[in-house]
Amino acid sequence: MKMNWGWGIAIFYSTFVLVFIVAVYASTFVKPDLVSNDYYRDEQAYQQIINKKNNTNRLAIQPSIKVINNKLQIIFPLEQNTAKGNIILFRPSDASKDFSLPLSLNTSSEQEIDISNQAKGKWIIKIDWEYQSEKYYWEYELSF
Repeated sequence: MKMNWGWGIAIFYSTFVLVFIVAVYASTFVKPDLVSNDYYRDEQAYQQIINKKNNTNRLAIQPSIKVINNKLQIIFPLEQNTAKGNIILFRPSDASKDFSLPLSLNTSSEQEIDISNQAKGKWIIKIDWEYQSEKYYWEYELSF
């Protein structure tokens, strides 16, 4: 049988519809997680985050993060060992894995977090803290 242009058009459109149906079916399995459930309110308060980031950028020594033996080690400048605040471990791919804990530095200005039970992949560590009435904010992207 000789194929003419009519058969070519029919095969093309049939393939297009089949790919479209498979894409719609596959999209039903993707969770539509938002970064924040109340993103409008969060966006309005973003100027405060910018001010806190500017305060952090003015620090002589920035906080740092290391992963050692399934422990996340957060290291602050030594003089800030009395800082109070919050640490949020944010998982962009799955909001149900996000968790928060208080900033609790030891005398060496360090805090360790056990990550052995956490899912491997990309995490964003968000630290919001206050020291001597000055507010700071710092984010660090990490894959472990």
